Amino acid sequence: MFTIHDNDAGLSLVMERDPAPRNPRLVEESLFTLITWTRDLGDAHTWPDQAKFHAAVRPDTHLIYPLVRVETSNGPILLRQAELKESPAIGYAIASFDALSLHFGLDRLTAAIRDEVIAEAEALCLGELQALDDYTQGEVYRFSILDRNGEVLEIGRDLYGEDLARHMASQAFEAHLFGVKMDG
Repeated sequence: MFTIHDNDAGLSLVMERDPAPRNPRLVEESLFTLITWTRDLGDAHTWPDQAKFHAAVRPDTHLIYPLVRVETSNGPILLRQAELKESPAIGYAIASFDALSLHFGLDRLTAAIRDEVIAEAEALCLGELQALDDYTQGEVYRFSILDRNGEVLEIGRDLYGEDLARHMASQAFEAHLFGVKMDG
């Protein structure tokens, strides 16, 4: 548990692990679809096998990142496969170039901006995989900001990873402190 108290302002912040975390693949709007043929690992899809997947999803229409499965004490997680290909891919993170264009507010993905968009998309993919990993590992947090009477002023949840949760909670707390100071 992480707490901050400001006695002068009469505000408190309490951050804790979420006892009933929600799967980020169901809560957040994801740019990438995680395709695997392992039960309960990845998103729902209709491709019966990798051959049919490769026939339908082409590298000229989709950004495709191979995924590997890594066993942890809390269950399996998905990671983007490194270029060295230390393990065979068990699935793929995919996003169509049309979806990328829409996400980044572009009419179309031109050659001039392609590398920049792909670099940003890769960072988003890694973030989506990290959120899923945090969820799998039980690293999902929520926070509450309370006034001096114990009344809840703000609640934040579905914060995947302790660093992000602390950052978001601290920002919200600072905004409330600013509001109290502005009110006199």
